[in-house]
Amino acid sequence: MALPVPFLQARRNQSAHFSVFALLFAETISYFQNRVDSIAELEERLLDLGQQIGRRVLELVWLREKFTRREIELLGALRFTTTTVWRFLFGKFADSLERVKDKENEYIIVDNTMLFARFISVPTELEGLNCNALIAGIVQGVLTASGFPCRVDAHQAPPADASEYVSRSLFSIRFLPESNHTF
Repeated sequence: MALPVPFLQARRNQSAHFSVFALLFAETISYFQNRVDSIAELEERLLDLGQQIGRRVLELVWLREKFTRREIELLGALRFTTTTVWRFLFGKFADSLERVKDKENEYIIVDNTMLFARFISVPTELEGLNCNALIAGIVQGVLTASGFPCRVDAHQAPPADASEYVSRSLFSIRFLPESNHTF
């Protein structure tokens, strides 16, 4: 069922409380954990779920922001993702967007205060799990639905400053060769 645009506008300034999101995410991890054999498979399921969410987030952002044209240039799509989409999801812009020096088709999104890294605790049996795989899937879904097929991986990096306690979240984006855009 499609929602009429006035309904979306009426609910625009409302947001879900973080505890609701945390409960939903914990239940998602629990659901997938009982249906996979390895941490890598669990992360792949989170990535797949994130891609589905990313496609829907793109549509919702387009409706709410009333965009009239889509980005056809790679850098424009990356800026859109790190600004408009990031603000929609996390209430702030990503900290930086960097191009990998030796590779033409790879970029990195850096977020120093990623919500997942700060508030999600992973049980000891899932010690190697990177919960940011869901966010990587969302980014991949947004970019792929925008016409830029890619693969996004999530990584944790040590803090840039010794006074910080939380590790930085890095999302490496590798655009696929079959995409029809120039770098």
